[in-house]
Amino acid sequence: GGGVVIGLIRKAVVSTQSTGELPDYYQLIKKPIDLKKIKQGISQHRYRSLADLAEDFYLMFRNAQEYNVEGSQIFLDSVALLSVFTQINESLQKGSSGPQDPDKPTPEAQQHQQIQHQLLSQPPGQQSHIPAPMVLE
Repeated sequence: GGGVVIGLIRKAVVSTQSTGELPDYYQLIKKPIDLKKIKQGISQHRYRSLADLAEDFYLMFRNAQEYNVEGSQIFLDSVALLSVFTQINESLQKGSSGPQDPDKPTPEAQQHQQIQHQLLSQPPGQQSHIPAPMVLE
């Protein structure tokens, strides 16, 4: 489920706190995005649709693949996460036509709510943050 995806994303994070450690990152990656920015976008209601949210996740995975060497663990993790996210996103999109009972969300909508809740409910000191020059940029 969604918890597995979030767990995989957290596990794939490499703790590099300074962009100075990867000075060429911003030269190569023109649109940096990370989980912290995505989380802020969710909490500030900047995403008008699931497709808008998915676009940022796809950008994050593409950035990781563009910056990291093909075959490296980070590159391979981003490929695996992209695959899992694509499957979840496709199932959510299929369910986006709406539930039969307007008071009962579809399983896909419930899964989306769980993912969103997990992203938003982390304690401030324990946030899963991928700094801009990080793994899944």
